[in-house]
Amino acid sequence: MAYDPLRVAGFWDGDNALLASEIECAPSRNRLRRLITSPHFLYSTTIVIILGLYLFQLNVQESPRPYKPPAKVDGTERVCGASQEEARSLGCEFDVYVYQWLPPSCYDRPVAEKSESNSSDLYPAAAGRTTFPLFWDPDMVKPATLEDAMLAAFENIENGFAIEFYTAWEYHRAHCLHLWRLSGLESPKTQF
Repeated sequence: MAYDPLRVAGFWDGDNALLASEIECAPSRNRLRRLITSPHFLYSTTIVIILGLYLFQLNVQESPRPYKPPAKVDGTERVCGASQEEARSLGCEFDVYVYQWLPPSCYDRPVAEKSESNSSDLYPAAAGRTTFPLFWDPDMVKPATLEDAMLAAFENIENGFAIEFYTAWEYHRAHCLHLWRLSGLESPKTQF
């Protein structure tokens, strides 16, 4: 049997060996090699990899605010302490639409100011901290103050919602819209 340089090793099938001219994929391999080594492909791939690494780094980046361990009172951890004075000294703020003291990492001042301003679109009849109607009874006869709610926030942390307040139904809509703003669905500024 004579040596045939066109026979391809590994494709020997007895007397019916495949010839190199019969293999259809050789031109497509050359096109693939040209595509992979082309400058446009290399630049595009490099940019995509760099962009991907940048986005990954943004996602794993820690918050720029320093961590403060929660205050412990009677064995219970409280991020904002057990009194208004302690909450303020820890940098916590009272959010009227959340009715809780929030640590600096959770309190979004621009969103809170927008919700609480006298031109608020959440509940125009009660815009501002001092004008929101709050009551001790379901008949809404005995008014409560914002100060009452601030003090009750500490008691409610310890005992669930032992201290209840009553308010106009429109507040619940405003509360939900405020939480929507805080969640970042309205604006991409909020980070978790």
